[in-house]
Amino acid sequence: FEVANENTLILAEGGEVARVNGISYTYLPDAIAAAAAASDASNPVTVEILNNAQINATVTIPANANIIITDDGRAHTISRSADFNTSRGVMFDVINSGASLTFTSTSGSNAECRLIIDGANQAFYSGNCAVAVVRGGATLTINSGVKICNNYSTGAGGVIRAEGGTLTVNGGVFTGNNVVNNGAG
Repeated sequence: FEVANENTLILAEGGEVARVNGISYTYLPDAIAAAAAASDASNPVTVEILNNAQINATVTIPANANIIITDDGRAHTISRSADFNTSRGVMFDVINSGASLTFTSTSGSNAECRLIIDGANQAFYSGNCAVAVVRGGATLTINSGVKICNNYSTGAGGVIRAEGGTLTVNGGVFTGNNVVNNGAG
């Protein structure tokens, strides 16, 4: 599991933030690391979000990891914290060869989004501030029932920046996102 720096922390607003294979985690990076270790290209592992959480640094999906992030049947938000500590502002990097990240929801309906990724309208002035970046050999999928909102980018990519990776959008709600240069909000 890779992070922007050693201080990466995702804070749960109610104790345990995620569950992987029946084991609960207080920090989302630990849950994602467990999912990455147990997954491979043909065997995805699900990270079930149990509570609202704030992310304060970029989470990078490792090469050849196949991770699904979903809700537990209730609405939960993963948001960029006020002290997000990278100048880029990217929440999720899906940039390593063979890496796969899927955001999905148990609702399966855009009328009832249960997994919410919130950029918190924070501006980072050194470039790309997309919620997620996908590039060369990696895959990002967004399914119905997922809402990506309130992202503000001064660089390329108002929501998702695709640079040679595979981006698949099977639904989802994109609202309140803004970009100054090079991309759509």
